[in-house]
Amino acid sequence: MIEDYLLYLKNDKGNTPGTCATVVAGLLFQNGRKEGALMLVLIAVAATSRKRYPKSIISGDGQAFRKFASEEMSKYAPGWSENTKAEIEFHGK
Repeated sequence: MIEDYLLYLKNDKGNTPGTCATVVAGLLFQNGRKEGALMLVLIAVAATSRKRYPKSIISGDGQAFRKFASEEMSKYAPGWSENTKAEIEFHGK
Protein backbone atom coordinates (compact mmCIF):
# COMPACT_ATOMS: atom_id res chain seq x y z
CA MET A 1 0.00 0.00 0.00
CA ILE A 2 2.76 2.46 0.88
CA GLU A 3 4.64 1.64 -2.30
CA ASP A 4 1.49 2.32 -4.35
CA TYR A 5 1.03 5.65 -2.58
CA LEU A 6 4.64 6.67 -3.26
CA LEU A 7 4.27 5.76 -6.94
CA TYR A 8 1.05 7.77 -7.09
CA LEU A 9 2.77 10.82 -5.61
CA LYS A 10 5.75 10.48 -7.92
CA ASN A 11 3.87 9.77 -11.15
CA ASP A 12 0.62 11.71 -10.72
CA LYS A 13 1.69 14.59 -8.50
CA GLY A 14 5.29 14.98 -9.66
CA ASN A 15 6.82 14.84 -6.20
CA THR A 16 7.71 12.43 -3.44
CA PRO A 17 7.42 13.08 0.28
CA GLY A 18 10.57 13.76 2.26
CA THR A 19 9.84 11.68 5.33
CA CYS A 20 8.08 8.55 6.45
CA ALA A 21 5.76 10.72 8.57
CA THR A 22 4.54 12.61 5.50
CA VAL A 23 3.86 9.31 3.70
CA VAL A 24 1.84 7.96 6.61
CA ALA A 25 0.09 11.31 7.17
CA GLY A 26 -0.90 11.37 3.50
CA LEU A 27 -2.27 7.83 3.70
CA LEU A 28 -4.21 8.64 6.84
CA PHE A 29 -5.64 11.81 5.33
CA GLN A 30 -6.70 10.08 2.11
CA ASN A 31 -8.47 7.41 4.14
CA GLY A 32 -10.47 9.88 6.21
CA ARG A 33 -8.24 9.78 9.30
CA LYS A 34 -7.69 13.53 9.36
CA GLU A 35 -7.01 13.85 13.09
CA GLY A 36 -4.33 11.16 12.92
CA ALA A 37 -2.77 12.84 9.88
CA LEU A 38 -2.72 16.19 11.67
CA MET A 39 -1.10 14.66 14.76
CA LEU A 40 1.69 13.12 12.66
CA VAL A 41 2.31 16.42 10.90
CA LEU A 42 2.46 18.29 14.23
CA ILE A 43 4.87 15.73 15.67
CA ALA A 44 7.07 16.03 12.57
CA VAL A 45 7.05 19.83 12.84
CA ALA A 46 7.94 19.65 16.54
CA ALA A 47 10.82 17.26 15.88
CA THR A 48 12.13 19.28 12.95
CA SER A 49 11.91 22.51 14.94
CA ARG A 50 14.13 20.94 17.60
CA LYS A 51 16.66 19.87 14.96
CA ARG A 52 16.81 23.40 13.59
CA TYR A 53 16.72 25.08 17.01
CA PRO A 54 18.38 22.88 19.65
CA LYS A 55 17.96 23.80 23.32
CA SER A 56 21.30 25.63 23.17
CA ILE A 57 19.68 28.12 20.74
CA ILE A 58 16.03 28.22 21.91
CA SER A 59 15.29 26.64 25.28
CA GLY A 60 11.50 26.23 25.07
CA ASP A 61 9.85 23.61 22.87
CA GLY A 62 6.88 25.88 22.17
CA GLN A 63 9.14 28.76 21.15
CA ALA A 64 11.12 26.55 18.78
CA PHE A 65 7.90 25.15 17.31
CA ARG A 66 6.37 28.60 16.72
CA LYS A 67 9.56 30.04 15.23
CA PHE A 68 10.05 27.10 12.88
CA ALA A 69 6.38 27.01 11.84
CA SER A 70 6.36 30.78 11.24
CA GLU A 71 9.49 30.66 9.12
CA GLU A 72 8.14 27.80 7.02
CA MET A 73 4.65 29.31 6.66
CA SER A 74 6.08 32.64 5.54
CA LYS A 75 7.57 30.82 2.54
CA TYR A 76 4.13 29.69 1.36
CA ALA A 77 1.69 32.26 2.78
CA PRO A 78 2.58 35.89 2.01
CA GLY A 79 2.07 38.13 5.01
CA TRP A 80 2.56 35.35 7.55
CA SER A 81 4.67 36.36 10.54
CA GLU A 82 5.50 35.15 14.04
CA ASN A 83 2.62 37.28 15.30
CA THR A 84 0.03 35.62 13.06
CA LYS A 85 -2.42 33.55 15.07
CA ALA A 86 -3.67 30.29 13.65
CA GLU A 87 -6.35 28.19 15.24
CA ILE A 88 -7.48 24.69 14.36
CA GLU A 89 -11.06 23.78 15.10
CA PHE A 90 -11.47 20.38 16.68
CA HIS A 91 -14.92 18.95 17.36
CA GLY A 92 -16.46 22.42 17.12
CA LYS A 93 -14.10 24.01 19.63
